[in-house]
Amino acid sequence: MDPYPSSPGLWRLSAAAKAVGVSPDTLARGCESGEIPITLVRIGPRLRFVRAAEVTAYLATRPPEPDLFAWPPARLSKPFSNPQ
Repeated sequence: MDPYPSSPGLWRLSAAAKAVGVSPDTLARGCESGEIPITLVRIGPRLRFVRAAEVTAYLATRPPEPDLFAWPPARLSKPFSNPQ
Protein backbone atom coordinates (compact mmCIF):
# COMPACT_ATOMS: atom_id res chain seq x y z
CA MET A 1 0.00 0.00 0.00
CA ASP A 2 1.64 3.18 -1.16
CA PRO A 3 -0.41 6.28 -0.32
CA TYR A 4 2.00 8.51 -2.24
CA PRO A 5 3.42 6.61 -5.24
CA SER A 6 4.91 9.79 -6.70
CA SER A 7 6.97 10.53 -3.55
CA PRO A 8 8.36 7.26 -2.19
CA GLY A 9 10.78 8.91 0.28
CA LEU A 10 8.56 10.22 3.07
CA TRP A 11 4.95 9.51 4.06
CA ARG A 12 2.83 11.72 6.27
CA LEU A 13 2.44 10.19 9.69
CA SER A 14 -1.34 9.89 9.27
CA ALA A 15 -1.02 7.87 6.04
CA ALA A 16 1.59 5.57 7.57
CA ALA A 17 -0.53 5.08 10.69
CA LYS A 18 -3.49 4.09 8.52
CA ALA A 19 -1.33 1.53 6.70
CA VAL A 20 -0.10 0.10 10.01
CA GLY A 21 -3.59 0.12 11.53
CA VAL A 22 -3.02 2.45 14.50
CA SER A 23 -3.64 6.11 15.27
CA PRO A 24 -1.00 8.68 14.30
CA ASP A 25 -0.26 9.43 17.96
CA THR A 26 0.21 5.74 18.76
CA LEU A 27 2.58 5.33 15.82
CA ALA A 28 4.54 8.43 16.85
CA ARG A 29 4.87 7.18 20.45
CA GLY A 30 6.00 3.76 19.22
CA CYS A 31 8.60 5.30 16.93
CA GLU A 32 9.93 7.61 19.62
CA SER A 33 10.13 4.88 22.26
CA GLY A 34 11.83 2.43 19.90
CA GLU A 35 9.02 -0.15 20.04
CA ILE A 36 8.39 0.36 16.32
CA PRO A 37 11.56 0.40 14.16
CA ILE A 38 10.52 3.42 12.09
CA THR A 39 12.27 6.80 12.16
CA LEU A 40 10.01 9.75 12.92
CA VAL A 41 11.02 12.82 10.91
CA ARG A 42 9.84 16.17 12.27
CA ILE A 43 9.79 19.19 10.00
CA GLY A 44 8.87 22.19 12.08
CA PRO A 45 6.70 22.00 15.19
CA ARG A 46 3.70 20.21 13.63
CA LEU A 47 4.72 18.27 10.52
CA ARG A 48 5.61 14.63 11.15
CA PHE A 49 6.70 12.14 8.51
CA VAL A 50 8.15 8.62 8.36
CA ARG A 51 10.42 6.99 5.81
CA ALA A 52 8.38 4.96 3.32
CA ALA A 53 10.99 2.20 3.04
CA GLU A 54 10.94 1.68 6.81
CA VAL A 55 7.13 1.44 6.89
CA THR A 56 7.02 -1.12 4.08
CA ALA A 57 9.81 -3.14 5.73
CA TYR A 58 7.95 -3.06 9.05
CA LEU A 59 4.70 -4.17 7.42
CA ALA A 60 6.52 -7.05 5.70
CA THR A 61 7.74 -8.40 9.06
CA ARG A 62 4.32 -8.41 10.72
CA PRO A 63 2.35 -11.67 10.76
CA PRO A 64 -0.76 -11.73 8.59
CA GLU A 65 -3.95 -10.67 10.31
CA PRO A 66 -6.51 -13.40 10.95
CA ASP A 67 -9.48 -13.63 8.62
CA LEU A 68 -12.32 -12.47 10.85
CA PHE A 69 -14.94 -13.71 8.42
CA ALA A 70 -13.64 -17.26 8.07
CA TRP A 71 -16.05 -19.97 9.11
CA PRO A 72 -15.78 -21.70 11.45
CA PRO A 73 -13.92 -19.22 13.64
CA ALA A 74 -10.48 -20.39 14.72
CA ARG A 75 -11.46 -20.51 18.39
CA LEU A 76 -14.06 -23.23 17.80
CA SER A 77 -12.91 -26.83 17.86
CA LYS A 78 -15.70 -27.92 15.56
CA PRO A 79 -18.42 -26.12 13.62
CA PHE A 80 -21.88 -25.68 15.03
CA SER A 81 -24.40 -28.22 13.92
CA ASN A 82 -27.43 -26.76 12.22
CA PRO A 83 -30.48 -28.96 12.81
CA GLN A 84 -32.99 -28.39 10.05
